[in-house]
Amino acid sequence: MRVTASPSSALPGHPWNLTDIARPFPLPKQTPTRKKDTSKTRRIQEKHSSEERKDLLNFDKKLLPSVNHQSVDSNDTPRANSAKDRDLLNDTGIKNNKVLNTEITPRNKLDRKSISSDKEFVKRLPNAVIIGVKKGGTRALLEILKIHPRIRACNSEVHFFDRDINYERGLSWYRENMPPSYPQDITIEKSPAYFVTDKVPERMYNMSKTVKLLVVVRDPTKRAVSDYTQSLAKKPDNYPFETFAVKDLKKGIINVNWMKLKIGLYAKHLEKWLEFFPLNQIHFVSGEELIYNPAKEVRLVEKFLNLKHFITEANFVFNETKGFFCLIGKRPQVQNSSKPRCMGKSKGRKHPKVRNSVLELLKSYFRPHNLRFYEMVNRDFGWS
Repeated sequence: MRVTASPSSALPGHPWNLTDIARPFPLPKQTPTRKKDTSKTRRIQEKHSSEERKDLLNFDKKLLPSVNHQSVDSNDTPRANSAKDRDLLNDTGIKNNKVLNTEITPRNKLDRKSISSDKEFVKRLPNAVIIGVKKGGTRALLEILKIHPRIRACNSEVHFFDRDINYERGLSWYRENMPPSYPQDITIEKSPAYFVTDKVPERMYNMSKTVKLLVVVRDPTKRAVSDYTQSLAKKPDNYPFETFAVKDLKKGIINVNWMKLKIGLYAKHLEKWLEFFPLNQIHFVSGEELIYNPAKEVRLVEKFLNLKHFITEANFVFNETKGFFCLIGKRPQVQNSSKPRCMGKSKGRKHPKVRNSVLELLKSYFRPHNLRFYEMVNRDFGWS
């Protein structure tokens, strides 16, 4: 059961009410009047050659009959979240705060002219977000999805919903951080901190109650070790993993307040999201399968996003040195990207040695939480 917060209440210390937050809902039978393109936008558009647009057209000719990418609920009315956003609405000729985002056109109403038109290639609020978890495989998932010609992904982590300083800048600022896209594309952003930050679900719901959410989950014990390993890059002389994870090994007392362990309580975090979003709007990706069987796992993501199946086993080649798959496939945004691309040096780091007794204690601690999570999402991820 979805329980929504009172729309009239303002966030503590926040300069505007939740009711002032815009949602990227389409306005049927109304085409927004856009500002004259800036030089930056024109430069981006010029990068998209006629050959690329032809490729997109050929892809969409097969895709049009079966897929509808209406990413927002037309029954809702979005509102500007700040004076700046209201000015943006007025500047674009849209009256009465009807819509902040560019209108999303149902795919079954698109024609060749609308698909290939450069004037439609604009920045839009995301209709899908990778919300977590840290060190679960979120970067890998994002890079894989970039292969799909209908995906436009934000390369950096924007941290709009979890950081107050960014959130107070408004949705117009958030949208400016998105890549340009066509109406039939899916725009994706990833910030792994979203899943575990309590205030994010409500904030994201007030942007769009129909946004699709992706969570990459991984064995919480291994995830914690990987998270600690990443911190060693900044502080190589840090105390051993056991020092932070365990208070008393003999008595079996875990440091439950250590954030690297708290992130792994997936069921607890999911409860907060289910207060605002139905479960069928959240898709969970196995971090382990993303490493060892990526094509199969990504196919489930394509289905969840209502995308035509495009990414296959041919897009992956195993790298013996790194110990995981690298990607092969042309990305619409990048020229000459047909040779294998692997994750950077920060991925696949060698983990420090952790005593088996500590690992077993952590597995015992997480086991009941894992079982509860399996039951909630109706999937067994096989973590021991």
